Amino acid sequence: MPGLHILISLQFPARCCPGGPYQSWNGFLRGVAAAQRRAQRDSERRARLQARAQKLQDKLDELEHARAEAEEFEERINQLTTAHHQVGEGVDWISLKNTPAQPEPQKKSRWEDAAVLAHKEYKPTLWQRLFGKEKDIRAGLESAIVEARQKDENSYQGALKIHRGHLEEWQQSNHMARAILAGDLNAYKSAYGELDPLSEMKEFGCHLIVSFPDRNSALVSISVESEKVVPSESKSLTRSGKLSIKSIPQSKFNELYQDYVCGCALRAARELFCCLPLSRVIVNANALLLDSSTGHLREQTILSVGITRSTFDRMAFESVDPSDAMKLFSHRMGFKRSQGFFAIQPLLPDEYPTIDP
Repeated sequence: MPGLHILISLQFPARCCPGGPYQSWNGFLRGVAAAQRRAQRDSERRARLQARAQKLQDKLDELEHARAEAEEFEERINQLTTAHHQVGEGVDWISLKNTPAQPEPQKKSRWEDAAVLAHKEYKPTLWQRLFGKEKDIRAGLESAIVEARQKDENSYQGALKIHRGHLEEWQQSNHMARAILAGDLNAYKSAYGELDPLSEMKEFGCHLIVSFPDRNSALVSISVESEKVVPSESKSLTRSGKLSIKSIPQSKFNELYQDYVCGCALRAARELFCCLPLSRVIVNANALLLDSSTGHLREQTILSVGITRSTFDRMAFESVDPSDAMKLFSHRMGFKRSQGFFAIQPLLPDEYPTIDP
């Protein structure tokens, strides 16, 4: 309407907007900024905690790695110095020769007897007679006898098949035992190839060649590689748990190498005595050494030892120092603690140890 003016007044509650609208807006912005700063501080705190946790985990991983490295070194040293402690299962050729073959299985009628008994003891009930079921039931029992007879036959044929397999294995082992005990060198070679008693020694860095010059003897040639087998650095843990790596002194390295070579010689003899009726084992250990005449590396013998079974059987291997044990046998060993191994001439056949009666 003309001349009519409407005044609209907007008022904010005092409790919501103290100091007016501009003061309220500024307070809102300050609140937002404060919340952002709190969020930033929380984020930074979480990042510091995460970094601290990661640093602790890295330290634990480092300590665990150091412990694993030290344990691996100790295990390697133990493996090198105790190679002669372990031995595979032996073979009792006399027992194999004297063990008789299993008797042929006898045919049994267990299932048929049960079916016949069921047929014999069947007595029809009153209801079966009244409803004419007796004839069918008796026919079923007679059919069950035929099936049971066939079941017994199948069981017998299965037992025969298993027996033939066992008989073939017995014939092979009995024949092998008789040939071994008769001193057949071809049987020695076959048994050695089948049993492969020195296979684990390959894990020690050994390359082996075995021959049988006569029924009482084995000749073993072992090639060893010190640089690839014996560590040149020791690994241990400090008081704080960190890994300490130090070079092994040359004299200590040479002693480890000597124990490793002599231990391998004892292990080879021990394995062969277990699987064959030998009286002596001659071991020649060879390594790459500098040939002063040519200036080149050449494989040369560093240990030659003849080991007799009678002396060997009296040894307590868990307590034996492999290098000291060489004194018990005819041997040549080129070794000096400060120098290490040097070349020697292998034992000649007339220098081999005598065979014990």
